[in-house]
Amino acid sequence: GFFGSTKSNKMQPRPDTLALLAQGKVGIESLKEMLPAERWPDLLGLLQQPTSQPPAILFAAKNLTKIFTENWNLFSAQQRTDIRTFMMNYLYTKGAEFSSAAIGGHDPSTNSALIAVLQSLVQLLCRLSKLTWIDEKERDISISEFSKFFEASVDHCIVGLNIFHELIREINYNAANFSLTEHRKIQISFRNDSLYKVLNLAVSYLTHVCNNSLGAQATPQHVMAICAEALNVSLACLSFDFIGTNPEDSVEDIGTVHFPLVWRPLMEEANVIDLFFRLYSLESATLMDRSKTLQCIAQLVSVRRSIFTNNETRNVFLERVLVGTLQIMKSERGLDDSDTFHQLCRVLMRTKANFLLDEITVSPSYPDWIQHVSRLTYTAFRFWRWSANSLYYLLTLWSRIVLSSPSYPAAATPPSAWEQAAPEIAKAYVETRMYIAEAVCQEESIDDPLENDEMLQQQMQAVPSLIRFRYQPLAEYIASLLDPRITRYKTLSQEAVADRSEPVIQKLQLVETELAWLVYIVGAVVGGRPSSMNGDDSDTIDGLLCARVFNLLQVSAQQPEQTDGSQRLHAAILFFLSRFRRVYIGEMSLYSSKVYDQLGLLSGLKDNTALVEVILRVVVADLKHWPSNTPIITNALTLFNEMVAGPSSSRILIGLPAVAELLLNHTAEHFAFLNDPTTPHTLFYSTLSKLLFADPLLVHFSGFVRPFESNLQLLKSMDD
Repeated sequence: GFFGSTKSNKMQPRPDTLALLAQGKVGIESLKEMLPAERWPDLLGLLQQPTSQPPAILFAAKNLTKIFTENWNLFSAQQRTDIRTFMMNYLYTKGAEFSSAAIGGHDPSTNSALIAVLQSLVQLLCRLSKLTWIDEKERDISISEFSKFFEASVDHCIVGLNIFHELIREINYNAANFSLTEHRKIQISFRNDSLYKVLNLAVSYLTHVCNNSLGAQATPQHVMAICAEALNVSLACLSFDFIGTNPEDSVEDIGTVHFPLVWRPLMEEANVIDLFFRLYSLESATLMDRSKTLQCIAQLVSVRRSIFTNNETRNVFLERVLVGTLQIMKSERGLDDSDTFHQLCRVLMRTKANFLLDEITVSPSYPDWIQHVSRLTYTAFRFWRWSANSLYYLLTLWSRIVLSSPSYPAAATPPSAWEQAAPEIAKAYVETRMYIAEAVCQEESIDDPLENDEMLQQQMQAVPSLIRFRYQPLAEYIASLLDPRITRYKTLSQEAVADRSEPVIQKLQLVETELAWLVYIVGAVVGGRPSSMNGDDSDTIDGLLCARVFNLLQVSAQQPEQTDGSQRLHAAILFFLSRFRRVYIGEMSLYSSKVYDQLGLLSGLKDNTALVEVILRVVVADLKHWPSNTPIITNALTLFNEMVAGPSSSRILIGLPAVAELLLNHTAEHFAFLNDPTTPHTLFYSTLSKLLFADPLLVHFSGFVRPFESNLQLLKSMDD
C-alpha cells in the first residue's frame, strides 16, 4: 500500500542516513527537508532504536507529527490505534528518562536539547489524541488512559502534567486546521468531560507543593518542576476557550471568563484562591512561578458573576482577593521583577473591572488596600522605564474607580479614601511625564514612550477621567507647567535662530518634549469630555487650557527646525487639534460659548471660522515642513480629511483664501512629500477633491486640473 513501502528513490535520502542520524554520525542538516509520508515506519523505527540520539528523535517526532496530521485518513483504524498506543507507551518509557536527565543535568545546552525532544514527543502524542477523538465522534473523551503517568515515579508525573498542558493547548487552538465544526465539537466535549478533572489534578499537585508532601523521592529540582508544570496546566485550564470566542483573538481587558456552572465549588471554596496566594508567597517560588500564579488569579478574578450562589459568597471571594493582593503589596515579595509587577497590576485592574466599587469599598481590607494600590501606582510612575507596560492597567484601574462613582465628576463630602487619592495620582502622572522628557533628551539609548503609539494611546484613553475628577485644581496645575515652558520655548526658539550650538538645541529639544507631553494630555482631557457632562465651569476650564495650546501654535509655527523634539511637539499638536475638533468644531460638536469666550479673550480666536483657519494653517505647514515624516504627514492629512468630511466645517473651508490657494497649488513642487511613494497621496487628493466639489459653482476646477494637463496630453500623444 501507499504507506507500506519504505524503499527510497532519487528524491529520498540514502537508506542508511536515518541509521547514521540515530547514531549521531551525521547531523540533522543531512536531512534538510521533511521526509515523504511513506517513510513513517522508518521514523517510528528510529524512535525504537536504543542508540538513537536526541537530535534524531527530535527529527523523527516533528516529521511524524506532520505526516500523521496530513494523512491520518489514509491509515486503517487498526493502524491508528497501534500508532497511538505505541507513542503512549514510548513516552511512558522514554519520557521519564528525558525528564529525569533534563532536571538532574548540569549542562544547560544538553538540558535544553532534552526538553525540546520531550516536548516534541508530547506534541506528537497530543496531536494523535485529538485525531483519534475526532474519529470517535460518538464517544466521550476520556483521559483515564493517561492516569498511569501519575501512578509511577515523580518524573512520570512531570511528563503527565506536561502532556495535559500540551493537550489543552492542542484542544484549545486549531493549530492543525481542522474544520471549525470538528474543532469546536472536540473543544466542547473536552470541556464537559475532562477539563475540570485535569484542573483538580493540577490543583492537588500544587497543594502538595505548598504542604511539602510530594514524598521522599521528590528532590528540590523535582518540586520546582512539578510546581512549574502544574501551574502551566492550571493556567491552561483557567484560560480555556469556554464559549468559542477564539482565545487567539482575545485582548488583555478580557472582561468576563465563563467557567461552567459545575466549577462553582472552585470559586466558593477558600482552598483554591488561597492556594494560589500561598504559592506566590513561598520562599522557593521562582519568578516564573509567581508570574504564572498571578495570571491564574487574574482568570479567577474575571469569572462571570452568575457562577456564585449569591452576593454573599461573591463578596467572600472578593475579600480573599483583596487580602491576598494586599499581602503581596505589603511584603513587596517578587515585585522587583517587572513581569511579576506587571501581572499584579493586571490582577488589580481586573478586580475593579469585575466587581462594583460599592462591593470593594465595604470590605474591611479596603482602606489599607486602596492605600497600597496608591503607593504601587506612585512606584510605577517613578520607575517608568521598568514599569512602562504596566501603566495602562494602573491608569485603567483608577479611571474605572473614578467613573464608577455615582457622583462623578463631583466628589462626596467628606471625600472617601479613593477620592482623596485619585487627584494626587493624576497629578503624579503629569509630573512624572516631565521627568521622562528630561531622561529621553539626555540619554539616546532610552526608548521614547512618545514613539510607542499604542502605549501612548492607551494612556491617553485612561487619563481624562482622572484629571476631570478634580478638574479645576488639576487644570491649574497643568497650566502652571505650560505657562513657563511656552515662555521658555519662545525665548529658546528666537535664540536658536542665531545660535545653533549644541547646548541651545538640547535645551530647545527638552522644552519641546515637555510641551509635547502636556499637549497630549490637554488633547486627551478635552477629547475625553463626557457627552453627558454639561456645565459652564468645565467648558471654561477647557477654554483656559486650549487657549494656551493655541498660543503655543503661534510659536511653533515660527520654529522650522526639524529636530526630535519638534517632531514630538508637532505630533502632539496634531493629536490635540484632532481631539479639539471632535468636541468643539463640526456637526457632532458641542458649541460652547464659554470655551469660545476664553479662546477669544486669551488667543483672539472668537469663533469656528477662526479656529478652522488656524487648523488648516497647521495642516498645510506640516505637509510642507515634514515631507519625509510619514506619521506626521498621515496624521495631518487625516485631520484635514475629518474637517472636510463635516458639512459645516467644509462650508467654512470653502470660503477661506488659503483653501483657494491650496486648490491651485497642490503638486510636488509645493508639497515635497508627494515625491515619496510611501506617503498617502490618495488621501491628499481625495480630500482636495471633496473640497473642490463641495463648491456648487466649481470656481477652482480649471485651476485645480491645470497641473495635470501636460501629463494628460502626453498620455494622449503616446502610441499604443
